Amino acid sequence: MQKTLKNFWKKKYEILVIFLTFFLSSIAYAANIKMQCNIKSTALIAMNDGKPSTDYSTLKGKNIDILIDFTDRRILYSAKLDDQKSFGLIDLEHFISLNSNYDWIRAWISKDKVEVVRHLYDQYQVIKITNDSIDAKYFAQWNFGWIDKSFRLQRYYKNDWQGSYISHIEDNPIIFGLDCRSKSSGVDDFIQFMQKN
Repeated sequence: MQKTLKNFWKKKYEILVIFLTFFLSSIAYAANIKMQCNIKSTALIAMNDGKPSTDYSTLKGKNIDILIDFTDRRILYSAKLDDQKSFGLIDLEHFISLNSNYDWIRAWISKDKVEVVRHLYDQYQVIKITNDSIDAKYFAQWNFGWIDKSFRLQRYYKNDWQGSYISHIEDNPIIFGLDCRSKSSGVDDFIQFMQKN
């Protein structure tokens, strides 16, 4: 009886170890890039009677979180401002599906580069990632309006990155200069992950 009970708990323990190993390995294998960026400068190109119509200088010092993630055969990329009052000014969240049922898609994945470009009717999406640069863009043209948002980052030291975020508000582009910190070696891990998928 005691031997049977020991065998029972041994089996339970083995199952638990296998489950935890699988669970932890799946977490470690998740491919994502996380950046926390600080707005260092702003420039709004909008004129009204010879003067800037809006001043966004108050956004200096605010933080933007940038995330690039691979989920279910798609690359999700997002940039979000931590100031809820300015929602929509920067906030971008979109994904590029890697499924083949779209009009036109080009994916190039090598040992040191991931480049996916997709065009679908009125939308144009780009994500390019190398060990030292990130370039993401989303553009959509509809009958009632259009969206044009992008960010570009360049590594300048270890996990430190710099770059810009450009967002069009109607016909007026606003540019943010960014200084970013990567929370991990996510860029290198992401490229390696994409090679295997």
